Amino acid sequence: MEEFHKYLLDVQDLRTKLGVRIYAWCLLSDQVNLLLDPMGDPQRISEFMKSLSVRTVRRHNRIAKRNGRLWDGRYRSSPVQWGPWSLSSMRYIETLPLSMAGVEHIDHYDWSSHVIRMGFMAGYPLDNHPDYLALHSDETERQKLYRRLLTREMEDAEWCRIHNAIHRSQLTGDDRFIDQVEKATGVRLASRGPGRPKGSLSRTPRRRKARRRR
Repeated sequence: MEEFHKYLLDVQDLRTKLGVRIYAWCLLSDQVNLLLDPMGDPQRISEFMKSLSVRTVRRHNRIAKRNGRLWDGRYRSSPVQWGPWSLSSMRYIETLPLSMAGVEHIDHYDWSSHVIRMGFMAGYPLDNHPDYLALHSDETERQKLYRRLLTREMEDAEWCRIHNAIHRSQLTGDDRFIDQVEKATGVRLASRGPGRPKGSLSRTPRRRKARRRR
């Protein structure tokens, strides 16, 4: 879709201008999901999202010949603990088309970072998270391992913790991480759930194996 294409061009431009990294993304008809790294300056997230929203609204209003807001409210954000939870968050974002867009397989959906990560497409923004790079030193083997992770069924409790953290603007991580941040801030920042993502890359996948794009 042309609007998705232009949105990603804006993401690419702001990524360069503001110096953020983008580890995962998924564009859907009614929502956008991004895994961003402000590189030590949390304010960059606000600047990035504000600029992205302004560009999108102006473009939409110009095409529709109207004035007014496009979004119902401000964006939601969830700080993510590195390690298993960063990979789980990438996986959560890149598999959203299966439940939200009605696609049979994520290889068939062009508007998520999965197709860039797997080498099916190019030209759109994507940075490699250190935890993704740590899967293997060879890119081909790394892709295979990550694909195995994607095709494994996500535990309901794990999915709910990430989903709820995003929609409540709370923390995504294990209880120790949450405790550390809550003690540092003096504010309760998350609902409790499973301590860490369950399963491993050696677990037998329960979903259909990924098929190669044509």
